Amino acid sequence: MADFYFAIENHCRLEMSGFCDSDFASTQGRRSTSGYIFLLGNGVISWSSKLQPTVATSTAKAEYMALAAAIKEALWLRHLLHDLGVGVRAVPLICDSSVCIAMLASPVSSARTKHIDICHHFAHERVERDEIRMIQCTTTEQVTDTFTKALPKEKLRFCISAWT
Repeated sequence: MADFYFAIENHCRLEMSGFCDSDFASTQGRRSTSGYIFLLGNGVISWSSKLQPTVATSTAKAEYMALAAAIKEALWLRHLLHDLGVGVRAVPLICDSSVCIAMLASPVSSARTKHIDICHHFAHERVERDEIRMIQCTTTEQVTDTFTKALPKEKLRFCISAWT
């Protein structure tokens, strides 16, 4: 019986991480596409590719809306794993938007960012509570591009290899 609890305890230390991205005004109706993927250890546990409910007026807003959706999913997964006895610390969320990461670090309102809806600022609060930890990646390292746009073979292979 002790071996069982030891195995469960070691399993409960799996790390969860996520990637998120958006593709600005890519559809005929000019709505952007949000995409995210979450991994637990090396396994994919959640993913999404979805048109955003409103038309984003800038790349920053499209990225921020995608980030907000990913943070909601990360929090839900974190609570689910906690209920299952899997302890999850702050979820690393990897994003290629330096503007969004800067806005989360210091959500100062200005003429350029005022158009972002208040409902999306909950993301800043979650970062401050240490529930989410933002990590920036380069556009070439972004593995959620498969959920937001058509890709050449090489980029598609790169994205798939990141999950396997």
